[in-house]
Amino acid sequence: SWQYFGGQETGLFAQYPASIKHQCWCDGYDPRYQPWYAAAVTGPKDFVMVLDVSGSMSTSVTVDDSGNDSGEKQTRLSIMKTAAKAQLDTITFSDFVQVVVYSSSASSYNDMSTLMRGTSENKKKLMEFIDEIEAGGSTCGKCGIKKAFEIFKASTSTSLNNQNTAGCRRIITFLTDGKMNDNSWSEWASWLNTQKLSLTGSNPHIFTYALGRGADERIPKQLACENKGWYAKVNDGDAASLKHAMIRYFEYFANKIPAGNATTIPRWTEFYLDSSGQGKMTTVALPVYADDDSGKRIFHGVVGIDVLAADFGASLDDSALAVKLQQRSSQCVSYDFTIPEGENVFNTCQIKEINPSEPYVPTGATINEVDDNHCKGGADVGLIVGIVFAVIFALCCCCMGAALYYILLS
Repeated sequence: SWQYFGGQETGLFAQYPASIKHQCWCDGYDPRYQPWYAAAVTGPKDFVMVLDVSGSMSTSVTVDDSGNDSGEKQTRLSIMKTAAKAQLDTITFSDFVQVVVYSSSASSYNDMSTLMRGTSENKKKLMEFIDEIEAGGSTCGKCGIKKAFEIFKASTSTSLNNQNTAGCRRIITFLTDGKMNDNSWSEWASWLNTQKLSLTGSNPHIFTYALGRGADERIPKQLACENKGWYAKVNDGDAASLKHAMIRYFEYFANKIPAGNATTIPRWTEFYLDSSGQGKMTTVALPVYADDDSGKRIFHGVVGIDVLAADFGASLDDSALAVKLQQRSSQCVSYDFTIPEGENVFNTCQIKEINPSEPYVPTGATINEVDDNHCKGGADVGLIVGIVFAVIFALCCCCMGAALYYILLS
């Protein structure tokens, strides 16, 4: 039905067949925040989000969204909720996920001790849980990490009827805006090593985010650097940067897939209703790479194809087919973590914010068609007014023509 490419650097979305758009077209769709995009490079995964809900998260800050200081005030908690839900949206039905919140202590969704399959229904429940959390208490980061390890330990069943682990990579994403109750890294390192030794299977990759001017940078950075992950420092109120930083975990894995790896297989999503009204469909996706000038392989984005359920055959049961597609996508990915980091990473594991160079070209227009002011100051209003006047003029002409025709006949 549709074939498309999503670009990693800018969020470019190129689609065939094309949709007709005018110069001032603007929407919020970014392929990098979609499940099909992340699934193409991470494969199945066990994923625990560990979110700071201590009292300092209620601090009100001025929002700077997409580089524009809007003057709007939001709490850090509100900004974090938006970014966390965007990260959760990258999970697919081949993944298993849980959300942990911590302050003076830690808890998970519905006090569950295991992971949940990343279906649309389960993600909706977890997003509602994120929406309802409130800030209060101190910053016991160890409490949140400990809870994540407990969930991994409890999620070991892989029977077909009672599966609660993907059996592949484990990931922890950890956000904080303050100083830890226990801020000695030597004690953290020893404690974390004990947690790892008690865990059967692979150790989790840890991705960390320090939000705001009061955030402890040292421990989050060490957590990421020593556990095969990335660290990001995000300024207070920079909602867009936090949201983007939290979904870039799959970029780390994409750049660790060695060339010619046979486990880079097509990944399918669960069925969903097409927004253009074509009916129930699924998406199959693969990562796209190209060599740079030095010959190093660089991840550039993901190519996807939408397939209607009807294209599989009218007699097939959607539920049974969804299970088959999930099983097709369940193969783990083999990574080479000795591959050096790219230019977007500095200080061992800290990521740089990606700022694409200008000029920016509006969707559906070419450089020669764009003028500086075509979408500013009431362009849409002018368009509407023009359409209204055109309709009125057409009606008037029609009425005058009819009257003249009646007169001539008389």
